[in-house]
Amino acid sequence: MTDINDMNLLQEVCEVSESASAEEFFQPKLPDDGDHLVILRLGNRGIKVNRGWEGKGSARKRSGPAFLNIHVQLVGLKDSGEEAGTIGFDNLTSIAMGDGQLSSLHAVMELAGFPLPRHATLGDVKLATENALAQNPTVVAVTRWEAQVNRGTKEAPDYKDLLKGQKNFPPLGEGHFNPEVSDPESGQTVRAQARVVRYKRRS
Repeated sequence: MTDINDMNLLQEVCEVSESASAEEFFQPKLPDDGDHLVILRLGNRGIKVNRGWEGKGSARKRSGPAFLNIHVQLVGLKDSGEEAGTIGFDNLTSIAMGDGQLSSLHAVMELAGFPLPRHATLGDVKLATENALAQNPTVVAVTRWEAQVNRGTKEAPDYKDLLKGQKNFPPLGEGHFNPEVSDPESGQTVRAQARVVRYKRRS
């Protein structure tokens, strides 16, 4: 039996832009190198708890200290306060770096104005992170185009840099650059990614 509600819904108009590019839909324009004011949001991979790797080769296993891995979405923010679309994504962890001084997670959240507890259980840090991200914290993300190729395998990757820096990519004219480059060894076409190289406090 036909659902009358479905019949009503099928009368609704489906409309998309006449000028939108099908190719660009799957390869969105990369942000220019430089500073971007962004909102930090929890990414679609969420927050995961895991253990660090220990050992090498076949003896390598996750038996190290536990840590949080937070997938964040960087949403651009215009001067008017309107959102300007996704600038990129990043992974922040609670792993202390630099002789155990600070983690990328603690550093970024502090720059965004939401300092996390520096001595707490992972559960407490996770809760504090979720509460902070729910308030749309803002920070400046500095991005750079980077193209890498995997010269290894899926199981044993060996990533090599092809190009770094937007202005080193093939010019297209009028200040635009082609994010796609060819690997001279394999001939494989590689597309650049906008990688976050650092964060700064909003001025």
